[in-house]
Amino acid sequence: MIRDFLFRRGTRRDTSQVRTYYQNGLQADERLASRDPNNVVLQRNLSVSQEKYGNVLLEQGSFAEALAAYRASLAIRDRLVKLGPENAEWQRDRAVSYTKIGDALAKAGNLEQALANYRTSKEIFKQLAEDDPANGQRQQDLALSLIMIGDMLEKQHSLGEALASFGTALAILDRLAKALQKNNEVNRCLWVCLDRIGDVLQAQGDLAKAASSFEAALSIKEIFVEGARYAETGTEEDALVPEFAKGLGKLAFVLDRMGHRSEALGRLRRGREVLQRLAAVKPRWNDLVAGLDKLIAGLTISPG
Repeated sequence: MIRDFLFRRGTRRDTSQVRTYYQNGLQADERLASRDPNNVVLQRNLSVSQEKYGNVLLEQGSFAEALAAYRASLAIRDRLVKLGPENAEWQRDRAVSYTKIGDALAKAGNLEQALANYRTSKEIFKQLAEDDPANGQRQQDLALSLIMIGDMLEKQHSLGEALASFGTALAILDRLAKALQKNNEVNRCLWVCLDRIGDVLQAQGDLAKAASSFEAALSIKEIFVEGARYAETGTEEDALVPEFAKGLGKLAFVLDRMGHRSEALGRLRRGREVLQRLAAVKPRWNDLVAGLDKLIAGLTISPG
């Protein structure tokens, strides 16, 4: 749909146009649902439109309006679940609503309420995952909810609890990655989780384990960067390239703090070679190569 296309483009120039398209779509679904309030398909469609409109509002920084849209969507999903508690799709929709509400609250700086909503979402995802352990999507949903909980706990400086939540997510994602080899979506979740674990371990002062976690994340990111050489500009693979450069910097910093300057330089140089191959095909990434060159030069000339 053109609304989704404009939202994915995400340029400032399109901001008002995106909002108008989604608002018009929402109003159309409201009219249809009001004509037949007992039609569960139309009601679910309306809840999806409210969620999508909330996504646009959140992206544009209208947190209160986004929260209202997400809560309106949840109200419909609550009613649907009461009508059919055995309907897994409706249950998942409801869990997603709690996640979205958590996102809006987190953006607005209300971390405690965001955490409470993420936990509610997690309980629903957990039940769905237990009901169908072989369903990869349900396992991934549960892992992502645990990562979000970990994020909130980390921001509230509850590092031990955050690490436990990330660790549970990692165990799920490891199993999924082995079962669904070369699944890009699972691998993206996996490196995000490894990065988060590294951040917490670094904050706790466990630099050796932090470095190990960052390196594991980098090995996955590197696959995406190599794939970006062949991907069209603007694809997800292309968008993840800066994360690889950022990850190199994080790992080098930890290794240097551990007194492993030569190892840090070696990892930066290997990463630079990967980015250089990409930049040869897509020159716009030369800025990242230049940034690594500065980092390498800084480590080379500074006292060890």
